[in-house]
Amino acid sequence: MDSALALEETLFPLDTVITPRREGRDSGKILDWFKWARSEMYVAHPKEDGKVCLRYRFVGKGDEDAMFHLERLENLLKGLEGDGEGVARFVGRGYEEPVMHMTGMLYLLSANFVEWINASPVPRKLIHGIEDVMVGKWIQEGNLAIDFVEQGARFHDLPESDAFSRGEVTRETVVLHWCKDANRMYRCMTELFGTKWQKDRVQND
Repeated sequence: MDSALALEETLFPLDTVITPRREGRDSGKILDWFKWARSEMYVAHPKEDGKVCLRYRFVGKGDEDAMFHLERLENLLKGLEGDGEGVARFVGRGYEEPVMHMTGMLYLLSANFVEWINASPVPRKLIHGIEDVMVGKWIQEGNLAIDFVEQGARFHDLPESDAFSRGEVTRETVVLHWCKDANRMYRCMTELFGTKWQKDRVQND
């Protein structure tokens, strides 16, 4: 694992972030990620010294066995008004009872939500545990007002998954999860990005 990570960092230095904690679902690296992302969230104001501009409206967390349709994701986020001001936003799927649980294939937090994570003592007290459950605990323990932009069937697993979020790939699918091996990854790619849709277009034309 260490050698593979070192190779990836060498090949893709601008796309690789290594947190202080070792890899693991329960290690607390989710807090490290959002704190690092917050450091990249602003850019210096082009005209006014000492001021900054918001660079990213949302920061996301996704799984390595998930594939994203970036154009659909971009259109989804463009359709949401606001730039991180006002009520914090969660864009994703799932916050089931009795435990608030974020569906980890992909979720995105608004800039002010990330600011709260960076400044609040609550996340630092609740570090170790299933990372997607811990984010829910942060919200609950911090009494944070959240606008949940629930994605439902647009974020889902492959149909054969044993998760509650499984579903068929459609033209509305934004995130496809459970691409766990080479064969499934290829299938996710072809189904999400075009083979079946290209076939439909040819037939319709």
